[in-house]
Amino acid sequence: WDTSERLNYKIAEYSVAVLKDKPHFHISFIMNVSPECDCWNHNDAAIIPDLGMLASADPVALDKACADLVIQAPVLHSDNV
Repeated sequence: WDTSERLNYKIAEYSVAVLKDKPHFHISFIMNVSPECDCWNHNDAAIIPDLGMLASADPVALDKACADLVIQAPVLHSDNV
């Protein structure tokens, strides 16, 4: 991302403050993974199959598990990667 390191740090800091000492649960869907950020106004064809839904009380572990699954997934369209 082209954002500043300070902004990323502050987002993480505020997230910790919101969640601290409160029950929380996180869910991620690994679907329609495209080669570019889905925040763009266009989206290309998926480059891996839909891998489903993951959930955890630990958001960092959840992100790591999602990343590991995406890395291990078979590529659908090598020309888009």
